[in-house]
Amino acid sequence: MREKNRMSTGRLMNMFKSVSAALSRLGSRLTGSGDFGQLRSDTAEAEVERINSMEAVAGMQRQLQMAFYEAERLNDELSTREVTLTQNLNYLTELSARLEESETRFRLAGDGSTDGIWDWNIETSRFYCAPSWFRILGMPDESTITSDEWQRLVHPDDFPAFSETLRQALAGNEKYFRHEHRIRHVDGHFVWVALRARCANDAYGKVIRMAGTMTDTTRRKDYELRLQTSEAGLLEAQRLAKIGSYSVELATGKLAFTVTFPLVFGWEDENYFPTDATITNLVIEEDRVRLLATFKEAVAVKGLFHCEYRIRKPSGEIAYLRGSGRPAFNEKHQMDRYVGTVQDITRERLMLEEALEARRAAEEATRAKTQFLSTMSHEIRTPMNAVIGFTQLLLLENPRPDQTEHLSTLEHSASHLLSLINDILDFSKIDAGKVEFEQTAFDVNELLNNTIRMFRLKAEEKRLSLTLDNRANIKNYLIGDSVRINQIVNNLAGNAIKFTFTGGLSLGCRVLSDDEEGVNLEFSVRDTGIGIPADRQELVFDSFTQASSSTTRQFGGTGLGLAISRRLVELMGGQIWLESTLGKGSVFFFTLRFKKGELLPGAGHAANLPVPEKEPLTLAGVRVLVVEDNSVNVLVAKRFLQRWKAEIDFAENGAIAVDKVQQSDFDVVLMDLQMPVMDGYEATRRIRELPGEKYLRLPILALTASASIDVKTEVLNMGMDDYITKPFNPSELFSAICRQVSKSVPAE
Repeated sequence: MREKNRMSTGRLMNMFKSVSAALSRLGSRLTGSGDFGQLRSDTAEAEVERINSMEAVAGMQRQLQMAFYEAERLNDELSTREVTLTQNLNYLTELSARLEESETRFRLAGDGSTDGIWDWNIETSRFYCAPSWFRILGMPDESTITSDEWQRLVHPDDFPAFSETLRQALAGNEKYFRHEHRIRHVDGHFVWVALRARCANDAYGKVIRMAGTMTDTTRRKDYELRLQTSEAGLLEAQRLAKIGSYSVELATGKLAFTVTFPLVFGWEDENYFPTDATITNLVIEEDRVRLLATFKEAVAVKGLFHCEYRIRKPSGEIAYLRGSGRPAFNEKHQMDRYVGTVQDITRERLMLEEALEARRAAEEATRAKTQFLSTMSHEIRTPMNAVIGFTQLLLLENPRPDQTEHLSTLEHSASHLLSLINDILDFSKIDAGKVEFEQTAFDVNELLNNTIRMFRLKAEEKRLSLTLDNRANIKNYLIGDSVRINQIVNNLAGNAIKFTFTGGLSLGCRVLSDDEEGVNLEFSVRDTGIGIPADRQELVFDSFTQASSSTTRQFGGTGLGLAISRRLVELMGGQIWLESTLGKGSVFFFTLRFKKGELLPGAGHAANLPVPEKEPLTLAGVRVLVVEDNSVNVLVAKRFLQRWKAEIDFAENGAIAVDKVQQSDFDVVLMDLQMPVMDGYEATRRIRELPGEKYLRLPILALTASASIDVKTEVLNMGMDDYITKPFNPSELFSAICRQVSKSVPAE
């Protein structure tokens, strides 16, 4: 079109030039000398006509010239407008390209975003939503929706607030529209969304458009709900536990705390805001200094803070609190706060005090029980020593058969009573947790042989066989408590003899494992007795329990022996169990681990050596000092020592004993503990302090009716060499004297 306009303008200019040239030629002819000269002779009218023609031509030339100038001006103006139009067209083309690019970017952003972009033209009611908007609601990307349909998707419970917020935005009261609510998903459930939009107004302030995003906040709301639930649960837990949390800024002293914090200090209103001063004033004065000092020290060393203190609540009630805290650091790793908790522990403290009081009462009751048992044991053992001692002496003096029967019955009854007393004392010790185990070297082969010797007479009386099956072949001393092990073996062997009438019993020992550090041994006691029913086998290890009530009536006993044995085995880290068939017999097993000591003299000898027969007991040449205030006990000891051909002297109390050991040389001292003037402990201490090595080496054996483990420990700590309880077993006393006398003889 621009080319066409340019061509028309050029043709017009050429026409103007042609007309102008024609007019010029016509003027020349009218004014020239040729034909024009001839016209001079014409009439005046012709001259006038000629003049008029010339003027007309001149006028036409002027008009044509003006038209020419106007045409040139119009041509210039048209060229200028043509340039402007071209520029505008180029600008519009550029704007169109930019708009297309912006729309493409907007579409791509909307498609790729998890937020749903929406645009609501309120004047036209056009409601545009990007595909991501529909995806939030589970709809296809190509879906469409109207503004009314959109609003109907809002949850009924959220719609009133949503509608009011939208109304305020459409009224022009708000520049932005924001609201969070639930909206129905295509499958029927509701999701949480957050709407954010910018309101566009016309020149009169009316909102004509709204555009923004819709964000799925379901997961965040779920987290918030969980957090709220957790916080509510924590808050309720703090209320129940009477715990409050706090945070204090070290620079400003500003205090922040949970709503339960005031409750701990006795303020009933959770909204009450106590100050540091009001809290400090509640602390009991003698605890306040300690509390503040502890807190300042913790802050100074940037460490943990723990302190228990008392407060007087606003109601006047005394409460116990426990404060704990730790330092908190800012992003520059500088300690700027201290955070912690405070808990009301009044109930816990009162319960603790009650428990301590109950414990003190229980301990006092235990001490009273122990003291009672110890006293009763001492009081019973003293006459029992005479009964059993004289019975054994009479049996050794070849009584008539009828007397032997009566004396044996008497000895058996007395031994049974003594066994009952021992069981009760042992069980009391174990129950009170006062059993201590020695770790001394002993020969397990000797222990087993001694057990056989001890029970041979009883087995012979019932015409039972008694054998030792020692397969252990132990070549080292073992480290352990031989007294307790012997007690366990004796309990099991004693039961085996008691409940066996035909056949016999066997004491066994074998190695389960052996290494450089120690050895695991299995001990067994096998009998051919009455056996134990399967349903009672576990119960026999319980306290005061036997296989049946008829067993107790027929055989006697407390039912404590096996219970004590099990407790001792378990306390030493072993196990005990049984295998039994009713009417055929039982086998009791127990296992223990021992550390190894030095090699035994003559190690490697056969373990199952025949047990030597009893030899006549003699202490000929041995000088014995018996320190005893009870005349009956003196008589019992005197008769046995005389039978063993010992040389005897007596002292009624410890003071006399100290004098006599300085006046005469004795090989051994049998020391009672409870005596008037000076007891056995003090006498032993003074003897050990006498000048001369012989007083340090002089064997002193405690011979007492006190069977407490505490007494035994004290005896050994005081410097005595051994401990024998009354009533004493004559063979044990004899062995102890021989053992101590041989140890006291100095090496050549």
